[in-house]
Amino acid sequence: GDGFELWGTDNVGQASHIDAVVLDVTYPESVAPQFTTLSPTNGSTDVDVDADLVITFDERVAVGTGNIEIRRVSDNVALESVDVTSGLVTVDNAAGTNGVVTVNPAGAFPRDTDVYVYIPGGAIADLFGNGFVGITNSTTWRFSKLSPATVFRFR
Repeated sequence: GDGFELWGTDNVGQASHIDAVVLDVTYPESVAPQFTTLSPTNGSTDVDVDADLVITFDERVAVGTGNIEIRRVSDNVALESVDVTSGLVTVDNAAGTNGVVTVNPAGAFPRDTDVYVYIPGGAIADLFGNGFVGITNSTTWRFSKLSPATVFRFR
């Protein structure tokens, strides 16, 4: 015929025909994860001072090593530094979804201050170990005119 036959030896040395072969091959993926959405969105104004930072990726992810920083735009000073392995950073890889990383800063964002989020390369990686390149500039994830939540007082 046009095919081939596969023969093997059983545990007592008898030759036998092998009817089926199942191969389980895993090819490691080598593409780094990319973010698809940021919350608050880049350029947002009047962001709540207690807002979480949420970044959604195009694939499932895990934390790597490093600190995610909230920096002041005017002088690049880190106002808060959050270790990705701390309890303040969570990853949700729910079935059927891509990776969602949430950072719950320990402090509130300063009022009326322009800030940006700095994420070093390797702080987040996909499940094959390919590191996210990071956000290392002040223009990709920036918020402005931060204000406290509105409080109404009735007398």
